[in-house]
Order: sequence, then structure tokens, then C-alpha cells
Amino acid sequence: MKPERALIAERPLAQHCAELLARGNAAPEDLLPALAKLGDRLTRALSGALAPLCGGDAPTVRCAAPRECAMAELTATIAPLAANCLMAAGAQDAPLLASLEAAAVLRIVDRAFGGRGDARSPLPEEFPLSAQLMIGRLESLVAAALGKALAA
Repeated sequence: MKPERALIAERPLAQHCAELLARGNAAPEDLLPALAKLGDRLTRALSGALAPLCGGDAPTVRCAAPRECAMAELTATIAPLAANCLMAAGAQDAPLLASLEAAAVLRIVDRAFGGRGDARSPLPEEFPLSAQLMIGRLESLVAAALGKALAA
């Protein structure tokens, strides 16, 4: 099928500049201040969420400063026995690692069973069943606190 006449555009085509066409992905160093603020909100939310497990007293929760690092450097900073949880955060499912030291987990388990919150020394080589069950609950608390921090 042949058109009877040549096709002519009714208006000029849009010519967008490179700045408008560039993806909205920021460089990692540009995200660090925003991640630091998120970390502050997360520590406050998580401290309040952990209070019922700690006899009503809000525990001190720390969030390491955000940084870009290689996997080898990250694994060197995590204790040999820790409760680790890898989650996806935000609209782009950015990976977020929550790591709770074994001593902290064992202190929470001790408090949950009526103890004073002591962790035995030396630490065991693996978590006992009671701690594994508590880790599942802690993962839920961390996920809920993260959702609260992201919504703020």
C-alpha cells in the first residue's frame, strides 16, 4: 500500500536534553546523608519496638554510619556469630543488612525468660533454639521499624 502523498509531521518532534533523559539514580556518595537520616529514624523506632522484650526499658540501638564498601570489608566487620537479616528497602528494593551481635540476642533471650539480661561467656558457636526463635521475632521487629522509618 502506497500513500498518495508524503507523510509530513504536523509539529516538530521533541528534542530533549541529556539532563532530562538521564536516569534519576544518584551516586552512592550523594545518598549517604539521606541514609544517615534513615538510620537515625530506624534506631529510634527499633529502640521503642525492642522495649517490651527488654523489660520495658528501651535499649540503646546503634546504626553504623552508611558507607560504600566491598563485601570482604563488610564480612570483616560482622561478628562470627550474629543474627543477620538481608532485606529490601524502598521503591527500588535497595538491599539493607541488619546485623545483631550474638551477645545482644542472647541478652534479649535471657530477659524474655525472666533473667537479668546476661549473656554467657564465652559465646556459643551457634545460636540455641530459644535464640533462633527470638531472631525470627527480632527480624519482624526490624522490618516493622524499617517500614516506620521509611514512612517518616
